[in-house]
Amino acid sequence: MNNYIGSSDDNFDIENIDLANTYTENNLKDIKSDISNLRSRAATFLGFAGVLLRFIIELSNSQPSYLYTKIGAFLACFYSIFVLALSLISNPRRGEITYEDFINKYLLPHPILDVKRMILKYNIEFWEYLYSQAHKIKDLLNQAIIGLVLSAFFFGLNNILVSFIEK
Repeated sequence: MNNYIGSSDDNFDIENIDLANTYTENNLKDIKSDISNLRSRAATFLGFAGVLLRFIIELSNSQPSYLYTKIGAFLACFYSIFVLALSLISNPRRGEITYEDFINKYLLPHPILDVKRMILKYNIEFWEYLYSQAHKIKDLLNQAIIGLVLSAFFFGLNNILVSFIEK
């Protein structure tokens, strides 16, 4: 990480650091927006899973094949609900600098160029952390969608079996 931040004896000037800080701050805003959108999607799918679960409860289980498809639909739906809940769990905010710490630890004892470098380093580390969180949420959301598709498959299979066997 330090290989592109530079040290206090490098020839970085304030404009370059400002440009890098602006770029990094824009990326932080983008990744925060992505995380918010992913969590909104997960909440929507969680609601859909709840509705699907309600329909699964009403499925017939009078024949063994009906029971197996109902169990498959339940398991896949419960898996999706569990995974979606994991994606919605708040993670503690890591590494955010309080105003007091910023003033006392970073701003007052250091020259402005060093402060800007520290902020840039912090922002890059925080972006990497948020990026890993977004990636984790994407993976969980994809797993939940697969579970919901499986649940819908078993739900449909149960209805097909009921239609053919009971006629």
